Amino acid sequence: MYHILIPVRKDETRTRRQVNAVSDLPVRSEEVSVTVLYVFEEIDSDLGGTLSLQEYDDVPETVTWARDALEDEGFDVDALVAEGHPDDAIVSLASDRDVDQIVLGGRKRSPTGKAIFGSTVQSVILDADVPVTVVPEAGSEEDR
Repeated sequence: MYHILIPVRKDETRTRRQVNAVSDLPVRSEEVSVTVLYVFEEIDSDLGGTLSLQEYDDVPETVTWARDALEDEGFDVDALVAEGHPDDAIVSLASDRDVDQIVLGGRKRSPTGKAIFGSTVQSVILDADVPVTVVPEAGSEEDR
């Protein structure tokens, strides 16, 4: 079975684009499993490790929305929360769970912004051992 990791944030529009990107893949949904992941920054949480969604209550609505939307499309979905630096947690979980692909939501950032603050997307692309699909920001009013 092909396994996709979708790390989501609190941004509903970005999460919707990530879910649509997976739903639009030219594969049969029953042949794909999806893990939806939300990463709490260490400073925001005392979670300590990775837990299933059922074991942790305080997650953004985007996590449960993504899980439910993908399940409605027929995908086998697992939702997890983790604590740590997002790029490290994403790459680590992808390796631990033998993920075949990562689908990230991108956003526009200036070159200076990337240099000063870093970029989770850039770090995941460079450090992941699997293909990373970056879904760009919405281009039309319909996507917003």
